[in-house]
Amino acid sequence: MPSNRTVNAVGDKTVKIQTTGNEKNHLTVVLACAGDGSKLKPLVIFKCKTMPKIQNKHGVVVTVQEKGWMDNEIMKIWIEKVWHARIGGLSRRRSLLVFDSFEAHKTEQVKRSLKSENTDLAVIPGGLTSVLQPLDICLNKPFKDRLRQRWMTWMAEGIHELTATGRQKKPSEELMCQWIDEAWREIPREIVARSFLKCGITNSLDGSEDDLVFDSSSDESFEGDDDLTDELFASDSESDFDGF
Repeated sequence: MPSNRTVNAVGDKTVKIQTTGNEKNHLTVVLACAGDGSKLKPLVIFKCKTMPKIQNKHGVVVTVQEKGWMDNEIMKIWIEKVWHARIGGLSRRRSLLVFDSFEAHKTEQVKRSLKSENTDLAVIPGGLTSVLQPLDICLNKPFKDRLRQRWMTWMAEGIHELTATGRQKKPSEELMCQWIDEAWREIPREIVARSFLKCGITNSLDGSEDDLVFDSSSDESFEGDDDLTDELFASDSESDFDGF
């Protein structure tokens, strides 16, 4: 998760960047939200075979997978522990779930599980995620920016445990869960609701909100807050996210 920027004197031939040596390690965070602006619990998938020993007092759901990726079994966990726990989930209120076309999202087992939850599934065609998915268009980038800022602050503190070989230890799983929870909570509800309108998902059927589809102009709701407006209309494709 190192920053893609550094500050150094002009003309220096060597610029040292402090890392934990874990830049190629990764985890997966599954984010989901609703058209009213509410946010579901993040699902954190750690790259390991056994569940890490963490207290996890944070608002996240934790699981593991050998490669740290989403698969059919993890989808079952997401539906049971995240989707079912949403507002209206216990009563199985009829809902529409918008997914990208990732294979694990479309298995027959997943379809059956969602049907039992009284949930209709809409799959975004390949190549259109950056146009039709609210998370990709408006929410992933500010989330990643907030997560990266926490890592940079932690690195700058300079008081860290070392491995037996003298290398700095990476952040603990507990701390990463805390960062993920905090970063997701900080995304304003207004941005979440607006992202669905921009993708044309929750717009009024009478056409009164059609002008909000793909609208990249400033929103009066965020007038005076340039950073918030930039986050709303910046595509996730503008920012890469590296490992811890």
